Amino acid sequence: MTAMRAISEVEPLAEDTLQPGQVLGRYRIVRRIAVGGMAELYLAYAIGVEGFQRLVAIKRALPRLARDPAFAAMFLDEARLVATLAHPNIAQVYDVGVDGHSLYLVMEYLDGRDLRRVLHTAVQRGERVPIAIAAGIAAQVAAGLHAAHENRAPDRTPLHIVHRDVSPANVVATFGGAIKLIDFGIAKAARRTTVSVAGQLKGKAAYMSPEQCIGGPIDRRSDVFALGVLLYELSTTRRLFRGADEYATMKQIVEGEIEAPSRLVEDYPVELEDIVLRALARDPSDRYHTARDVHLDLVRFAQSHGLAVTEYDLARYLRRLMPDEVERSLLDRQATLETADGSAPVAKLRPASLAPLAASPRAFERASSAGPTLVPDGDPETRIYERAARPRSMSELVIETTPPPPAPRRIAWPYFALAFALMFLSGWLAATYAGG
Repeated sequence: MTAMRAISEVEPLAEDTLQPGQVLGRYRIVRRIAVGGMAELYLAYAIGVEGFQRLVAIKRALPRLARDPAFAAMFLDEARLVATLAHPNIAQVYDVGVDGHSLYLVMEYLDGRDLRRVLHTAVQRGERVPIAIAAGIAAQVAAGLHAAHENRAPDRTPLHIVHRDVSPANVVATFGGAIKLIDFGIAKAARRTTVSVAGQLKGKAAYMSPEQCIGGPIDRRSDVFALGVLLYELSTTRRLFRGADEYATMKQIVEGEIEAPSRLVEDYPVELEDIVLRALARDPSDRYHTARDVHLDLVRFAQSHGLAVTEYDLARYLRRLMPDEVERSLLDRQATLETADGSAPVAKLRPASLAPLAASPRAFERASSAGPTLVPDGDPETRIYERAARPRSMSELVIETTPPPPAPRRIAWPYFALAFALMFLSGWLAATYAGG
C-alpha cells in the first residue's frame, strides 16, 4: 500500500495534537515545539533496543491537510527531495512515515536557534553581529546551497534544485557552532512530481529575488540573491527590504536602490561590501553564478583579514550572546533524555550545577562533541568527563566543582624488600669483617 493510498483511506478526524509519551511509528513524542499553517514540529526520540536513544525532530502534516491527496503528494515530494541531500550544512531527513492519519518526516534534531532569533537578540542587546561571524555563517550557508544546487538523481541527471526561501528563519545556528539550512518544502526541482500553481508566489517576500517577485523563471542565482540579503542583514543588523505590505516589499526589491552597507556600518570592509553588492545585483547575469563562488570569495576575504571563523568561534559567540538560552537548552536536552530512559527525575536537576557549562565555551563544546575525553577547561576547579560520545543522561556528564582528590600513593613493595635485604647484607658483611 502506498503512502498516498494510506492517507486517502483515513477516516476524517478532528484536528488533534500528539501528546507527550504517544508513539508515532517507532518514535516517542516528547512535546510539540511549534505549529504552522501546514505542519507542526515535535521533539521526539527513537525507540531502539538496549536503551538506544536518539533525539529527532518530527515534522507532521496537519491531519486535515494530510487527507488531501495533492498536499500529501507535495509533502512526500519534500521528503524525497531532501533525502537526496547530504551535506554538513543541510539538516538531514532520516525517515518518512504514515501512521494512521499522520504523515510525517523525521529530521535531524538541531540544538540551537535560527538566525532570526540570533539577529533579534543582537538588536535587543544593542549589538551588531561581528563581521567575522556574519561572513563565516554566510560562507557555510553558501556551501550548503551549492551542494543542493549541484545535487543529481541516481542516473546523474541534474535536479536543478532551487531552495526559494533562503531567509534567517530557515538557517539554524546550533550551540555547537554548526550552520544548517532547513525547510526545502517549497524548493523547485526538475523531478518534483507536483507542480506549483501558475502565478503562485512561494517564499518570504523580503528575501525573494527580483525575478521571483515578478513571477519570472528562476534558477540557482535566485538563491544567491537571497543569500546576499541574508549577509547584508547579518553584517549590518538592519533589514534590507521592508515595505508596508508584501507588494510594497517586492516593489522595493524590483525597483528600489540598495543602500551600501558601508553607509550603515563604520569601517565596513570594502571587500565584503563588494561581495554583498555583487550577490544583490538586480540582473541575474551580473550576480555570482554559483553559491560556491560566494563561498570562495568569503573564505578569501576572511583569510586575508585574519577573520577565519571555526565552529568553536561561532559556538563561543552564541554562548556569549544568549547564555540563558544555552543553559536552558542543555538542561532541557538532558532532562528529556533522563525522562526517556527512566533515570533520575527531572526535579533533581539543579541549574546552578550547569553554570560552568554555560560560562565556559570550550567545556560546553567538548561535552557535546564526539570522543570520550577528560577536558581541563583552564579552570582547575572545573573538569568535565564525558563517558560517551554524547551524554545521554546527567549521570553520564559528571561535573566536579572541586579539584579531584590526589591519587593514593602506592608503595613499591618489591623494591622496598630488596632495599631492606641489601641493608641487612651490608650490615652483616660489616660485622663479619670487623669481627675478623
